[in-house]
Amino acid sequence: MLKRKRYPLRKCLLLAFLAGLLFNIMPCVLPVLPLKAIGFYEVSQHHRSKSIALGFVFSLGLISVFAVLALFVLVLKQITWGELFSKGWFVWSIVGLLIVLSMGLFGEWNFRLPMGVYTIEPRHDTYGGNFFWGALTAILATPCTAPLLPVVLGWAATRPAYLGVPAMLMVGMGMASPYLILSATPELARRFPRSGPWPDLFKQMMGFMLLAAAAYFGGGRLVHGLGFWWIVTAVVAVASLYLVARSVQLTKNALPVAICSAVAVAMLGGVLWWTGRMTGMFMPGGGSAAVEEAWQPYSAQRLADARAQGKTVLVKFTANWCGTCQYIEGTVFRDQTVWDYLKKHDVVALKADFTDTNPEGDTLLKSLNPGGGIPLTAIYAPGSDQPIQIASVYTTQTLLKVLEEASGKTVADAR
Repeated sequence: MLKRKRYPLRKCLLLAFLAGLLFNIMPCVLPVLPLKAIGFYEVSQHHRSKSIALGFVFSLGLISVFAVLALFVLVLKQITWGELFSKGWFVWSIVGLLIVLSMGLFGEWNFRLPMGVYTIEPRHDTYGGNFFWGALTAILATPCTAPLLPVVLGWAATRPAYLGVPAMLMVGMGMASPYLILSATPELARRFPRSGPWPDLFKQMMGFMLLAAAAYFGGGRLVHGLGFWWIVTAVVAVASLYLVARSVQLTKNALPVAICSAVAVAMLGGVLWWTGRMTGMFMPGGGSAAVEEAWQPYSAQRLADARAQGKTVLVKFTANWCGTCQYIEGTVFRDQTVWDYLKKHDVVALKADFTDTNPEGDTLLKSLNPGGGIPLTAIYAPGSDQPIQIASVYTTQTLLKVLEEASGKTVADAR
């Protein structure tokens, strides 16, 4: 049985800072990063002191979100990490905001949107605009808990607030640090063109990226299961076609058109491959329908009944809005080896889905991880009181190793 590790304060603060840094490469944050690159174009006209001040305000906006989450998660214990994305009103607010912001980037299209749309977009060269972008960046990062965050969150949730809250603030500081460093070097932005058809095309592609993010969050609420990825694919397909068509309009030079075409093929090909994997198209005999049927919705009664029968039980905590959960779905739970093992050894597979609010699943999640971070997979071995927990991102080999430990059956036995 795995025991909870003890991490000293200094080590956890360092892990928290590294977790914040990793947030910047998470898929949920990618739509904002290019927008801040555009923002540096605007900031570059200022003196260094002005640029640093704007970067500092951006960092304050980002860290303030982590402060609010730490208050409600660790001090008041009113919500769990990412719980807001299980609430329809919050998700649809984010979707609406992303759509409005994307429309602001489509200003150079041949058709014109209502002028009110463009006035909503916060400016990157104002203090209020930078605070807003910092907060939005942190909010969008929440569904993608970086690999180190569960360790920090688990440690913080089991410590007094005066220790746990600084650890969570350190996550925000780690995430904000690259922006603060870049704000101190505004001269880098001056090397990029700020006007003309090609920069406008870049902005429009960033708008498509925001629309894809809106499709990800909105589609995850509209479509049961993982079929919502086809909505994201549709947005990327339109973006790819637009990129090629627009490049042909802008130049008669074959090289730029070839580069744009290669980027478009890579974009569409990549998302098609990923969507096919997520929906089980590459799995032999049945695909995602067979996989989804193998899962039983989690309930305390189902868990108790299965354990009373002496069976090994796997409980997967997941959600459509959770980026790292989606990665595990596509890499681990679309691997036929996993399902061969589960079927051969009669392992009961329960899914606690937090796409919507799930009070019963939340009770179990908080008992295992007081901070409530997902993804999390719990393996209950027969006759054991506490499960073996696998937090954050893991591989097929890790899951099979834990299952072997819990059930005493090897992968070779499943063949």
